[in-house]
Amino acid sequence: MTNKPQKTNVRLVAVVSEEAAQAAEVPDVQALLEEQLAQRYEFLRLRFQTALYYSVAATAGVILALIVVSALNLLNIRRLPETYQFYESFLEWRTEGAMQYPVCAWSCEIITQSTRLLGAAKDIGASVISSDGQGNVAGMARLCTLISVLFAVWFAYRKQLPTRYSLNGQEAQREDFEQMPRWQFWFNRVLYTVATLFGTYVVTSIVWLGLSLVFKDMTMGWFRAALVIIAFTATMTLAATYGALAVSTRDVLLLGLFTYAAGFATSFALAPPTLERQWWQVAVSNAGQFNPSASLFTGTLLSGSLTLVVLWFDVDSIIRKMVDDGEVRLLSADGWMWVARALYAVLVLGLLSVGFIRVDEVNHPFNTAFHAGGAVFAIISVIVSGVLIRKRRFHPWYKIFSVHILLGLTIFMSLFGSIKLNPPSWVFVGTGIISLTVIELALFILIGLWVYITVDNLLGQANINAFEGQVLVMARRVTPEETPPSE
Repeated sequence: MTNKPQKTNVRLVAVVSEEAAQAAEVPDVQALLEEQLAQRYEFLRLRFQTALYYSVAATAGVILALIVVSALNLLNIRRLPETYQFYESFLEWRTEGAMQYPVCAWSCEIITQSTRLLGAAKDIGASVISSDGQGNVAGMARLCTLISVLFAVWFAYRKQLPTRYSLNGQEAQREDFEQMPRWQFWFNRVLYTVATLFGTYVVTSIVWLGLSLVFKDMTMGWFRAALVIIAFTATMTLAATYGALAVSTRDVLLLGLFTYAAGFATSFALAPPTLERQWWQVAVSNAGQFNPSASLFTGTLLSGSLTLVVLWFDVDSIIRKMVDDGEVRLLSADGWMWVARALYAVLVLGLLSVGFIRVDEVNHPFNTAFHAGGAVFAIISVIVSGVLIRKRRFHPWYKIFSVHILLGLTIFMSLFGSIKLNPPSWVFVGTGIISLTVIELALFILIGLWVYITVDNLLGQANINAFEGQVLVMARRVTPEETPPSE
């Protein structure tokens, strides 16, 4: 939509308000704003209160488990460690003794990576005991937090989202959410819970690593360790539940982007050298070759992809309405929707192929077609989407970023990544002036920005369209032809 119609809409609202004021008693504008502000504060209070109830109920399960363990210890049925270390390196993050899986064919790689993820999940439970037989407070708190968050987020998922949409004037999103099929809602609930669980795992692990640098070499008894575990579990569960109660479409996208950023950063920090070279000297995906970083790298791409699936179910019908309302060319509305779904599927599958299929050009050269090909097709799908989207509905700067910046920088980096100065020659992309790692990281950032800007503009335009429909209805009600004559 251009700026001129938007100005017309503002004048229409002013006319409608003036006509309505003459036809009936309209409450004071300031009173309406104060009432709306009070409603928002009340919603925030209710949201926090509800999240607190859920977190207390989930943490109560942890407290009960700790009481049972203490009782078993008193009855000499199962003895607890005498002392508890505040932090010891998590088992799945240790380089020494890490189980390594050799690269195999692409079909075998999918099974191997899935097995490695399950092995990392098993190590989360094993991290509650330190290497010398003492208790590990960090490992216990992390395990209790993940279990608590799992149940709290599952039951709290989007229970207060319609109210949030209504208070923020996001009518298009509210109507779309209320009309969502039940199977789709439950499917989204499963995916969002899993994605939140992985995000909690990453955040919790990083927080404990930071705390270990503050409280070095700290040990404590069982009672103090239990208090720390309960306090940490309750805090993290409250934060996760508060978000899940009214998680919007933008929040889902931000969760996915945060998962990619935090997961990649942590996997890069844990990545062991490969042939005496660091990950940044080879490629971003080199962090997914060997443990301890490999399972975290694969889990990051899996969890981020799950949030992208939830995002699509949130915007699919909104995109369909905008296609139906616009001027359709070349293809039918159904045809363009299938194009959009295919491009989005290529993006998600491309990211998954990077995470689940490792490269071994000597023994398994066909893996490169899935690994590198998936990355290339994911980039192409975003660029094609940026070109095909009808930008007349969005702000003019969106076209500048979507076409000129995104496409231009991709071509620029690909070109200079294929040029070598000494001696001057053409080389494979990523081995020239600009390294492959720089190209990959830059494109990840650009694609993340483009997806967020696109979704933000899409949702904003959909809500504007819904608001225009309401304004037109109001205008029909106060036209002179329909206004009753004065006595």
